[in-house]
Amino acid sequence: EPGEWLEYTVNVATGGMYNVTLRYASGSSTGGGPFWFEREDGTKISSDITVPFTDTNWSAYNNRVVNGVSLQAGAQVI
Repeated sequence: EPGEWLEYTVNVATGGMYNVTLRYASGSSTGGGPFWFEREDGTKISSDITVPFTDTNWSAYNNRVVNGVSLQAGAQVI
């Protein structure tokens, strides 16, 4: 839903560009998104991400690889 968010704490050994694999389900016939990764300070660190429809019951999951997520070294909240 618009306005929803999730927060993850990660500890990155070496800063740089990473590929992140998402596991998702979407019961919407139009798919889901856009959403993105951002730092705790609101800096966007990925492009917009969309995912296609998976199942009307939200019970079928797929993986989506997001390329080029910019992560800094050290512990951080994204």
